[in-house]
Amino acid sequence: MRGGKAVKKYIVGIFLAAALTAPIRGAGAAQTVEAEGAAQTAEAVEAGDAAQTTEAVEAGDAAQTIEAMEAEGATQTAEAVEAGDAVQTAETVQQNDTSSSPLELRDFIKEHHPSPFTKMTEEEFDAQIDELERSWNNCGETEHYYAMRRLVAALGDEHTMLLPPANITQPELPFFVMIYDGHWMIVQAQKEYGELVGKELTAVNGTAVSRIREKLLPLISSETQQWADMQCSQEIRYLQNLKYTGIADSLAFVEITAKDIASGEEVTMEVEASDGEYDYQNSSFYPMAQTLAQSGYYYATLLDDGSAFLQYNVCQENPRMTMREFAQKLEQQLLADAPEKVIIDLRHNSGGNSEVIRPLLETLEKFREKGSSLYCLTGPQTFSSGVMNALDLQEIGAQLVGEPTGGVLAFGELVQKTLPDGSTLYCSTKDFSSAYGVSGQLQPEIEIVQTAEDFLAGKDTAVDYICDGIVP
Repeated sequence: MRGGKAVKKYIVGIFLAAALTAPIRGAGAAQTVEAEGAAQTAEAVEAGDAAQTTEAVEAGDAAQTIEAMEAEGATQTAEAVEAGDAVQTAETVQQNDTSSSPLELRDFIKEHHPSPFTKMTEEEFDAQIDELERSWNNCGETEHYYAMRRLVAALGDEHTMLLPPANITQPELPFFVMIYDGHWMIVQAQKEYGELVGKELTAVNGTAVSRIREKLLPLISSETQQWADMQCSQEIRYLQNLKYTGIADSLAFVEITAKDIASGEEVTMEVEASDGEYDYQNSSFYPMAQTLAQSGYYYATLLDDGSAFLQYNVCQENPRMTMREFAQKLEQQLLADAPEKVIIDLRHNSGGNSEVIRPLLETLEKFREKGSSLYCLTGPQTFSSGVMNALDLQEIGAQLVGEPTGGVLAFGELVQKTLPDGSTLYCSTKDFSSAYGVSGQLQPEIEIVQTAEDFLAGKDTAVDYICDGIVP
């Protein structure tokens, strides 16, 4: 292995006969599929999460994961919400010329949101709605959407957001970006742009990424810098966003600049956008550390130092292995000789049903009673129910390690409404800020930032700190 922690002898899985295998070979090898194809592969992940995985390992190592999700079950993004905390209602209105999208947006938010005016006054909100009404007939549908999106984002509730109408096309750039310690790293790209993988995105059409971030921020519903930055790294891929903010003139192509961090050399090239889905079968991936890559709903593995590593990516039951079955198999295979350290990774967990984790919590308490030290990893993508579950783990004795959560304990449990212009409004209906006796962003007890240098070296900064004994 080039850096990172190698997978040891066996993994908890559905097909236990395939459990005893050799360690993964090769630099930064990713989570693999099970023999029956149960796991998610690099070609099958959702676009919103595509940047999280790397190439699959050799067939001889194919039994190295527990169970991963099918493609359609990947991690929730900013548009997805808690399930226990999920969208409870779907009100749809027929599009017609007599209805007013701004007025319906206003009325729906006032009717359903428990406290919408914490970041702006109701008078300011109403004044902007009135201005939208006056200028509505002088603008096109794209301008309508972005004007309303800016207003919704200004409410400052990370769950309350506006998604575009289906008739607004969203050409996408053919690569994915992840931010590591301030560096916008290109982690995956279509093969024709494979030379960009592993480089830092520094500019689009001559505009620095830092300036693009400033232009995108007013469009993003967020309550923390971490969530806003993570969303910016996704939103920068969409040409409509770049055109609206004045970065791009065309929806067909842009010129991007990327830098090799080690040498400082830059490359500038024209990149064509795609109206179709990202082609994962024609994709180049950077060989990131296995534990840093995202795989499936949840899985468990042993690292080379004997630590157990559990990755929990979405608060949702995997139809191929329920959380209770998963927890039972952990007990069967690991509890008798409990590992010294158990690491639970919530860095990719953007929410779902906060109650799904309960069987796992019961099992982890048994490991703690047997002497295992528990560690919970958090980061910018830890959001919504993912934040709640980090607190659940802290309550049973896990140390929080990593970076501040992207999400906060505040509003949630959404309802949705399709507005007359075709855009979809998601609106919070409950305030969870007092549910755990704490509110706001969750800070790790031990802050360890994933560095770009470690990413490029195939290392997982936080996991290495724990496994090397630097974290007590």
